[in-house]
Amino acid sequence: PIPLLFKLVMFLLVISLSRNGTLPGSVGSDIHHHFLIGLPQAKADESKKHIDVYKTPTCGCCVDWIKHIEEKDFITAVFHPENINELKRQKGIKPQYQSCHTGISKDGYIFEGHIPARFIKEYLENPIPGSIGLSVPGMPVGSPGMEVGDKFLPYRILTLMKDGSVEIYKAIDSIADQYNPDQKVSSTAATKKRLKTTSR
Repeated sequence: PIPLLFKLVMFLLVISLSRNGTLPGSVGSDIHHHFLIGLPQAKADESKKHIDVYKTPTCGCCVDWIKHIEEKDFITAVFHPENINELKRQKGIKPQYQSCHTGISKDGYIFEGHIPARFIKEYLENPIPGSIGLSVPGMPVGSPGMEVGDKFLPYRILTLMKDGSVEIYKAIDSIADQYNPDQKVSSTAATKKRLKTTSR
């Protein structure tokens, strides 16, 4: 990535100038310290933004969802597995919580279906203990990648727990809930109550 490469070049330049006496010792030391801290942090930030997306070759709404998260600064790599349902099974996503595509972060967290990018970022910044990721089951009309004019159907983002159960992560009741960072979205303890699940 260009920002990381720029930091690396500048870091090497500072070392060279400091050794040649071109920069005062204290200045060179301060900048040196800045870049030593900044480089690992930049790498960590890039890692959090990377999502591998698994989909079928013909899924158009998947492509639209990928465009949505890329517009929100995520970096994606797209794969077309021979058996996407088997991949979902291996990742612990039960059939009733599946959608058309599966996103996986570099840390291994699952993002199933048309989840708004703002909530992927929120989850990655503060993953829920005991969870494997988030899911929007099915393909709700009006969710990112499933836009149909001004039509919108409220839906729920679920937290997928390691034990196979789910919790309600967010209740999405309007289009604004999906995109506006100033829009408060319900996530109270009552809303997050554990749901009863049945295996198929």
